[in-house]
Amino acid sequence: MLRESPSVFSEAEQVMRVKIQHPHRGVFMVQTLQKFFSRLVLSDGEGCKLQAVGLRNSRSPISYLLAPARAAALALTLALAGAAQAQVRISQVYGGGGNTGATLKNDFIELYNAGNSSVSLSGWSVQYNSATGTSAYQVTTLSGTIGAKKYYLIQQAAGSGGTANLPTPDATGTIGMSGTAFRVALVNSTSALAASSAANASGVVDFVGAGSGVLIFEGSGAAPAPSNTTAIIRKAAGETDSNNNSSDFETGTPNPRNSSSPGGGPTGPTISGFSPSSGAVGSSVTITGSNFSSPTVKFNGTTATVTASTATSITATVPSGATT
Repeated sequence: MLRESPSVFSEAEQVMRVKIQHPHRGVFMVQTLQKFFSRLVLSDGEGCKLQAVGLRNSRSPISYLLAPARAAALALTLALAGAAQAQVRISQVYGGGGNTGATLKNDFIELYNAGNSSVSLSGWSVQYNSATGTSAYQVTTLSGTIGAKKYYLIQQAAGSGGTANLPTPDATGTIGMSGTAFRVALVNSTSALAASSAANASGVVDFVGAGSGVLIFEGSGAAPAPSNTTAIIRKAAGETDSNNNSSDFETGTPNPRNSSSPGGGPTGPTISGFSPSSGAVGSSVTITGSNFSSPTVKFNGTTATVTASTATSITATVPSGATT
């Protein structure tokens, strides 16, 4: 997690502060920062200084903190906070394939990339264990790339019933999964987890425990129990991730999605600039970018009046009481 470090910046550089709640798990930050920002300079491992407005990736609501400038130069500081959520996460699991009453022939695990950049899955794996199993997890190796806002389908073993094949899988395993209770982990290696591994064990990118009696799960409770005719499905097309299996998943008719399926959630807001670079109380400041929605603008903690707002532009008035 990155957070603002004011001591790193001079008074002239503290012109504009943008505070963003970002959805991605911290483990991805260092590896993909350059995909999020242009001309990025890290300082002290805590703050980051942008020489140009270059934010590319964020889905969550933005709170802008603008100070009337006493300097012509523009610099931004960025705070990344909130719960550690996975960019690539488990979005659907179905273990009833080929069982009595099932339409689909195969079990499957589905992943979703909630970020705005592609992620290589080379060297990663999905791993399965029964609800109460004491042996090491079974491993299915992944390959290729999962695109931004896209899905990735891993086919598992077939049962003796069912009438429909899965869409073309992006990876294939041979694991026969339980239809009612299980543990599934997304891991950034191919080393098998021990049965006792915690949901946040080293290397675990995302984890779900589902059904009655499951020993390990993420958050305060397990995902609901699926069946031969239902899968556990992450809410909001894969976007919901509060790190709590019981609230993030619901059961529903299996809907396997592969890398060719339509994408999930919306692209996050992007800031491209603001004008003017300085101004007194009462001045109008226009922030330009894309994918804005119901923004809140504050000047050093003082809420400003938003006079105009579109998906690409926000205009706000510097409020009385704003200070540099």
